[in-house]
Amino acid sequence: MKTIHFIIVSLVFCVNLFAQCHFILQKQVLLPEGPIRYSSLGTLSCINSQQTSIIEKKMDQLILGRIFITSPTLTLKRDYLANKWNQFYPHIEIYLTGQDKVNISPKISDFGASDFSVLVQKKLKEHLNIPDESKIKILNPPKYLQLPESDYFLDFDLDKASRGIAKIKLFIAGKQKKLFFIQFQVLSKQYVLVSSQDLERGENLSPEFIHPKEVYISNKVKALPVQEISNLDQLKLKRRIKAGEVLSKLHIVYKDVIKTRQKLKGFIKRPSLQVELEVVALQKGKIGDKIMVLFPLTRKKHLATVINERQVLIEF
Repeated sequence: MKTIHFIIVSLVFCVNLFAQCHFILQKQVLLPEGPIRYSSLGTLSCINSQQTSIIEKKMDQLILGRIFITSPTLTLKRDYLANKWNQFYPHIEIYLTGQDKVNISPKISDFGASDFSVLVQKKLKEHLNIPDESKIKILNPPKYLQLPESDYFLDFDLDKASRGIAKIKLFIAGKQKKLFFIQFQVLSKQYVLVSSQDLERGENLSPEFIHPKEVYISNKVKALPVQEISNLDQLKLKRRIKAGEVLSKLHIVYKDVIKTRQKLKGFIKRPSLQVELEVVALQKGKIGDKIMVLFPLTRKKHLATVINERQVLIEF
């Protein structure tokens, strides 16, 4: 009888002892690829270190599932976690406090500085024979990516690299984990014209807020030649441009410098002859445009090329 009484007292003592432990759940947990351990979801607080050691060991042994580098966020509610603990350790009572639910996400490395980015850029530079001073810009970096320190391998398919597309398979421990379709641009350093402020469509351009700058840009960007800074008064915007953006041919349109019925100086050039006479514009036009002009004395019409806002070159 005394033995039974002693066992009952001991069990009650143990239950009361462990009941003084609190497990404080975190709101957000980032885990590397592998098992989701109960212990990783919060912080354990007990009366003494012996309690903490015993329960921490059991929490480490309790696996709730697995997480992979491509896994979406997993949410575990407090009630689920409490039931899971009671299912495996009904004789050890702990209090779950803190958050009502835990959001678990794969631990993500910064892509720009990751081994993955460095390896991809190096491989593309070698394949495309790109100069060291040029750069590779990844347009669609992976959202979830973590590389182990070793035992991973990247398999490259660069058949479409000339079009800015690379197919890359990620193997970890000999198994394919992910397939990436990477889009990229080759950037080279060039002197271009850059806007120093936001400008709206239809605005005139001025050296006050357009200045030359050396930047890395894609060869696909049709940047306006930096020499055009001397002709900004002849340009206006046909679309909005943001501060710091490169001024391209797609942004601008040349103003009409010749108006209809405007009097102009017309030049007729021959190898041994140059004639200057007054003509009248029959059409409006920009620099470089071909317009019809009228000779007032003869009333004849001829085609002419606009040189500037006052002169045209007459074609015979």
